[in-house]
Amino acid sequence: MCARILFVVRSLDLGGAERQLVTLARAQAEQGQQVAVALFYPGGTLDAELGDIPVYSLAKRGRWDLIGPFSKLVRALRDWRPDIVHGYLPVANLLAFTACALVPGPRVVFGIRASDMDMGCYDAVSRWTYRLEALVAGRADLVIANSAAGLTALRQRGAEHRGVVIANGIDTQRFRPDPAARAEWRQRLGVDDTTLLIGMAARRDPMKDHDTFFAAARQMAERHRNIAFTLAGNGTQSLSAELGAPLHVVGPLAQVERWMAALDVGVLASRFGEGFPNALAEMMACGVPCVATDVGDSALVAQRVVPAGDASALAQACLDLATSPTEGRARIEQHFSVAALTAKTLAVLQALERPLVVHLITGLGSGGAEHMLARLVQSSKAFRHVVISLTGGGKFAEKLRRDGIEVVTLDLPAGPRALLALPRLIRLLRRLRPALIQTWLYHADLLGTLAAFFSDCRRLIWSLRCSNMDKARYGRLVGLLARLSRRPQVVISNSQAGIDWHKAQGYAPRAWALIDNDVDTARFHPDPAARAAWRLRLGIAPSTMLVGMAARRDPMKDHDAFLAAAKLARPDFTFVMAGHGTEDMPGGLGQVEDMAGFYAALDVFVSASRFGEGFPNVVAEAMSSGLACVVTDIGDAKRLVGEAGLVVPSGDVAALASAIAQAASRRDELGIAARRRMEAEFASPVSVTRHEMLWASLLGKRGD
Repeated sequence: MCARILFVVRSLDLGGAERQLVTLARAQAEQGQQVAVALFYPGGTLDAELGDIPVYSLAKRGRWDLIGPFSKLVRALRDWRPDIVHGYLPVANLLAFTACALVPGPRVVFGIRASDMDMGCYDAVSRWTYRLEALVAGRADLVIANSAAGLTALRQRGAEHRGVVIANGIDTQRFRPDPAARAEWRQRLGVDDTTLLIGMAARRDPMKDHDTFFAAARQMAERHRNIAFTLAGNGTQSLSAELGAPLHVVGPLAQVERWMAALDVGVLASRFGEGFPNALAEMMACGVPCVATDVGDSALVAQRVVPAGDASALAQACLDLATSPTEGRARIEQHFSVAALTAKTLAVLQALERPLVVHLITGLGSGGAEHMLARLVQSSKAFRHVVISLTGGGKFAEKLRRDGIEVVTLDLPAGPRALLALPRLIRLLRRLRPALIQTWLYHADLLGTLAAFFSDCRRLIWSLRCSNMDKARYGRLVGLLARLSRRPQVVISNSQAGIDWHKAQGYAPRAWALIDNDVDTARFHPDPAARAAWRLRLGIAPSTMLVGMAARRDPMKDHDAFLAAAKLARPDFTFVMAGHGTEDMPGGLGQVEDMAGFYAALDVFVSASRFGEGFPNVVAEAMSSGLACVVTDIGDAKRLVGEAGLVVPSGDVAALASAIAQAASRRDELGIAARRRMEAEFASPVSVTRHEMLWASLLGKRGD
């Protein structure tokens, strides 16, 4: 798809947001997109870097000159007819949104480039503009922030917590170590090779906190005899301070990368408001070790972070890096490239034209349903996806946002009180206008059904992820959902056991769909290096028989049976458990992020579940990792392992212990068979393909 994209921005003077716009616009144009830029104030330093990209001058003459520039923006929309209008910074976002209301057709994208601004440092007009941006942001077609902190701050200003995070991209061909530029600039500054040169690149603005930089510089000058400091950025020419060491103020620089190459340590001292710290990443790309205050997303970029406003900590960190420098360029190349910025931005912009599926789930913690939802929306390319969590963000929220998936969190407590979110959810669905709603887990099924009815969303899918649930805990809710089960067009289950059990509870939907989970066989595979590393970490000898379980602490998972079986096992076997809440249990490791490494360390994997399982993801992952598996006959575990694992009745500790011993003696045979079974029948992207086929078939139907 070739999109016509109009960027709207105040000016292209020197600045992080402005440089990123130029970088992105050029990269999009080079990839064949049709790009234009509308400028309130043309003639900025970076204008020339746009090359042949068309520029619409809105000829703004001052702060209160609004009607003329706005009229010119409306004419530009009618003349150029963009598919997407992408604002950068608050005023541009607001004018782009208002202009598109008068010229229907283009999608409106807000660009959020700052985080927690201290608006007490600015005038009333700036404060109201900042507030109004947040109120309107929920009505934009998409919000793109360059930092997770920016989205959080937007929400704190009153916006829906929605949007995606796309980190800035740094031109590492331009920003690179440059010995010639280093020598040239150190000569211009009168700084020899033995002098420690510490610099900060930031416009003069309260958020950049030059005062803390100066205070830290004084402390460094007292402790280091041969030291000098330098400042670059708009408005810095008028700054001066008695530091006890030379201070070289160079002002705004068109070729700031050459000045950066001269530094020994780079600093960002911001007190608030940073989104993605562009200057920091540019200095790191130039091979300069960097220290930043812990504001915005600086901690994701910098080699060292210190508390904002703490001059002593900033001074100490700078001197530490000076004596023990660390290389940060590789980090920038790996995580913050222009290619990644361009690809992610183009992907989310193009997705605006695809049918929208809204996924409603109770939360985004570390459970199997959450994991499969995350994998589904990350892998599905034929549809656009928005994920709504009734509770907080959880493990997957920020990861999904950074992968270009919109996530909205309603931040309600789990359970019946989630019904309090119904009015907000109805308003949100009316704004989003999804083609389909898919709900995950019982409370989301109930709330999603009600919200879909009142927001006139006609296509609804429930996604069941369990089987024989504890009726004492879920019986009333399951009974209510059974009475509502004619409302969705389809009820998906990831297990045949789940379909059978819910039918027995009275579920009678218009249609059932069995869609097994799948497993990422490229990620979960036998890995001798990871096995050795994990066993070293755990203090387990290479020859020790290691038996493991992976499950959050919950009655349905029956950790007690696993531990009881461990007591009956051979004394030379070692038992470990991964999962939230297991930290204080014997052999418990708590939440484990590197599950592929955990599986690699094991010989035998056990699922001891007592009830409730649908398709047990952890069993599929363990089998893909080449492990001999023992499972209880709950859900579709027996169907999953087939002849490649051992099955015992739930709650039978003696049978479980005996099967563990048998699996240990056959670990090579069963492990090879398990891996082959996953590759042949359950490898990605089977589940994604079947979901997309189902969605497409529903969208092709008329009437319901």
